[in-house]
Amino acid sequence: MFEVGTQIFCARAGDYVFGPRDVPHRCANLTTAVGRALIIIVPLALTDSGKNQLDWAEDTPPRLALSEKYAARFVPDPSTAK
Repeated sequence: MFEVGTQIFCARAGDYVFGPRDVPHRCANLTTAVGRALIIIVPLALTDSGKNQLDWAEDTPPRLALSEKYAARFVPDPSTAK
């Protein structure tokens, strides 16, 4: 069961749920079966609406600082691999 804002619904294998910032969201497994979820949390600084607009192709000091702050590892785009 997922709750996002005032909406409550069931998601099945392969579905995804978006819980935007500033909107309360939660999930619960109401069955006896094992449930698994991949949860991705993106710091605002890494989004288009964030204050830090970075050139992701370069290891710039701001990008390296964000990587260290959030313990994030940036994986290079395979199409630009040298």
